[in-house]
Amino acid sequence: MEDIRPLTGQKRIQVSVCCNLCDAKEIKWKCIDCDILICTKCRNEKHPFDHLSVDIRLIGSLKKANSQNSSDFPVTECSQHGEKVSSFCRTCKKLLCLKCIEENLNANHKRHSIIQKEEYNRKLDIMIYQKERAFKNLKYIKEAKEEIYQKRKVETSNYYKMRKEILARKKAAKIKSIINTDSFKAELNFINYKWKNVIKAFREKQKMIEEDRKLLHRLNMKFENIIKSTDFATFLEDAEKMDILTQQESYKNLVKKCELKHHQNFSSIPKCEIGSAEFIVAKQFTTDLANIHYISSDSYDLLWIGDNTSAMLQKVKIDEQNILVESKYDIRIFGIASFSTGNLLICPYESSLMQISRNLGKIGNSKYRVRNLHVRAVHVTKDNRKVIVGARDNKGSVFPAYGNRVVIVMDRNGKHLAVHESDHEKNLFTYPRSITSTSNGNIFVIDQLSKDDTGRVVVLSEDGNKQSIYTGHPSNKENFTPVGIATTPTDKILVTDGNNHALHVLDCNGCFLVYIDTRDLGIIYPYSLAFTSSQKLLIGSVHGKENPGKGKLFEVVYCGI
Repeated sequence: MEDIRPLTGQKRIQVSVCCNLCDAKEIKWKCIDCDILICTKCRNEKHPFDHLSVDIRLIGSLKKANSQNSSDFPVTECSQHGEKVSSFCRTCKKLLCLKCIEENLNANHKRHSIIQKEEYNRKLDIMIYQKERAFKNLKYIKEAKEEIYQKRKVETSNYYKMRKEILARKKAAKIKSIINTDSFKAELNFINYKWKNVIKAFREKQKMIEEDRKLLHRLNMKFENIIKSTDFATFLEDAEKMDILTQQESYKNLVKKCELKHHQNFSSIPKCEIGSAEFIVAKQFTTDLANIHYISSDSYDLLWIGDNTSAMLQKVKIDEQNILVESKYDIRIFGIASFSTGNLLICPYESSLMQISRNLGKIGNSKYRVRNLHVRAVHVTKDNRKVIVGARDNKGSVFPAYGNRVVIVMDRNGKHLAVHESDHEKNLFTYPRSITSTSNGNIFVIDQLSKDDTGRVVVLSEDGNKQSIYTGHPSNKENFTPVGIATTPTDKILVTDGNNHALHVLDCNGCFLVYIDTRDLGIIYPYSLAFTSSQKLLIGSVHGKENPGKGKLFEVVYCGI
């Protein structure tokens, strides 16, 4: 191998150099492709934009830093002819002068790969530039590592402050003998889920930064070793390999990511904060039912789902990833509701409700009955003291309305406490299909008006007077199609608007608060609603044109309602 260390004692003369394109004296750049020196104006206006131009200060500083180990093309004499060498034969791995090439053009070096002095210096310039580039990008990554560390500290502090504040409010509520502290569970669910996602995002970002740092460090060392190499053949071979690597898209993307400081972009990391009404799908499960028309959950988090179309009721359990069917019942249902004991009430569209005992698991008769009516909806109040049903006359078709359309309130023993049917001699309901209630005694009834599911929400006070009617969001031009209804821990009302893929939030008196487009959550045709004992919201969907597959069950965390 030829040693490329320079001769010592060589004198150098400093010459003033002008821009090769306009003769300007203020040289700033060297084009590696053209091997010319240019000013900034020519670089921006005349020089091809796709050529590699390098700040001459970077080249000069690195050449100086590595002057003990490397240099420009070796300044040495040919051992055979005594002339300065000006090229290198890669095939023979020998330094050549002009006479070497002339004498052996048709002999020893015919068709050999000859590298000229200019080509060598060009490759050296590229390696110097790439090393400086890698070194700078390593500094950017170091800054990003420190920044993400500080941001993670801030978000961690915010999370624990919010958690501490929620627990303090919960403790104060207990001291004041406020019974309903479920809203605090919902807040904790929300921030815990958000915090889990925040930590996950931080870890992914830190992992990506560390992987890029290691890669750049390896590249930086390779460039440095090539620049310091004193073996001509090895230098050329390694320089060309690295030149090919730097042309690859993966390398260009890495450099671009560093130089545009994408590592310092933390927009992908969510904030752990509680704002206005917000819903996040925490889990999603695909069931073997085509539709989830009904959901019910008790204090044991025993979960029931039902499909009216396929006449199927299932008892299921959900874990982190799966939904497990524990038992099935072939029965067509029109509503379900659970007691805190785990017993389930079923509407079979007959004059009495059926019941499934939590202990026995068998369907049997219940003590909740109506005469000459078919029960269409059932709801158990939160204190488990009342059962409220919606019913219609058992004769004639559903539409147009015929006969009695009523809401009946019963006690735990099945005794009728109140029957709500008319308001100033006008029928209150067309087809009561879903019911919920609030702690102030108000009853919310989804009243279906026609076959296309167009409907409204009728709000009754505890004494049965019509308090208000909600007919949908005023800005929505489509018909309001309410199908499912449930009460939040803070006495807000959630209503699913199936055909419009929406969720309406009302206050305890039926006034509109918030409109949520569930498509933004990935929920198409939302239908049924329920809350678990840990105050997570469950939303069941049905199939349709935009959702042709199986019914899906969504576990949702929320805040601000």
